[in-house]
Amino acid sequence: MLTIPLSDRSLAEAATLTSHAFHNSPSYREIMPDPALRSGFLLWLFERNLWLRTESDSARCVFDKKSGSSGAGGGGGGGAEEQEEPEPEEQELVMFFMLEKPGLKQLTTWDMLRAGVLSGLFVHGVPAMRRMVESKDWFQAREREVLGARAGTVARLERVAVLPSRQGQGVGSSILATALKEMDELGLAVFLATQEERNVVFYRRLGFEVIADEVCPIGGSYRNWMMLREPKPA
Repeated sequence: MLTIPLSDRSLAEAATLTSHAFHNSPSYREIMPDPALRSGFLLWLFERNLWLRTESDSARCVFDKKSGSSGAGGGGGGGAEEQEEPEPEEQELVMFFMLEKPGLKQLTTWDMLRAGVLSGLFVHGVPAMRRMVESKDWFQAREREVLGARAGTVARLERVAVLPSRQGQGVGSSILATALKEMDELGLAVFLATQEERNVVFYRRLGFEVIADEVCPIGGSYRNWMMLREPKPA
């Protein structure tokens, strides 16, 4: 498998993969309750969100030979390698994730406007956009409170998505284990938040521990876990 930074060429495929992966996430169900409308909303949201991180080492695409081709499957590196993006007829995007190191430039209002987020008010409606902003504000505030003095000093893992046909084959755990080792070498703890209990079990296997277990009050409310992985010694 080949891990490379997100590019304009793979943006649409990455946005599609992540929008499908997070379609039933409790947080997005509260933002956009209608499942049919949610599909279009998430694709729109992720296309703009990921576009702002193209060519960034924080946004990573994992390619492998298409299912059924010889040599498909197996482990691979989680670090973003300096290699050319494979041809679509030979490889497929099997995983996407974002691993942001401390100090990464925070997105400004101008960045969001450049990405076309303002159009969401007209396309998806004021209520959904309001709930999205309220959710983002709540998560950011709780992250700062939970991390305390460590806020802004840890790496952040998010937007992890694995192609359904490749789930259960060790793709996610193998790629993330390599990426987390990279953080170990930098002496960085890694933070994440999830709203699905099954993910808590998965991330615990990778060395994460729950540091907050609470209910998000946005919409009908849902459970949220915040987890932290301390750097492992070499």
